[in-house]
Amino acid sequence: MYEEALGTLIDYRVGFCNIDQAEYIKAMPPTGFLTSPIGYVRLHGRNPQDWKQEFGRAGSSLSRHDYLYSRDELREWQPRIEHLTSLADNTFVFLNNDIGGKGVVNALQLCFDAGRHAGTGARRVDTPGILQSSVSSIASGRFRTRYLGAGRRAVA
Repeated sequence: MYEEALGTLIDYRVGFCNIDQAEYIKAMPPTGFLTSPIGYVRLHGRNPQDWKQEFGRAGSSLSRHDYLYSRDELREWQPRIEHLTSLADNTFVFLNNDIGGKGVVNALQLCFDAGRHAGTGARRVDTPGILQSSVSSIASGRFRTRYLGAGRRAVA
């Protein structure tokens, strides 16, 4: 049945969002489909708390985005992203694990690995000083986000 749905999307050139998310009952498996001239990937994080929303027991909606992908987890997506990039006019990869700047760190890791994997060698990615000082703290788990209420966050 999904082949028919994908065929319809292709016929009408409607974009498809390839997603990565925590595993739970209604979770979609990782894909690398291209149904329009634009490749689209969203990495939501794999916070195991996400599955609780399936049963109406979700905690804070912010905590669902509090996830730092490991290099191995990002590398799982590299072939899919490269495939989309080779066929699409443009490819967009969004990292929705934005709590505490973790999406920025993972985006930089993806860019670095993409350059190295494509045979162009590792390339320098200029980053703001505040991010450079935080990256090691984020990766080591010493980085915390405090919630200030009303959607505001402070980074510690």
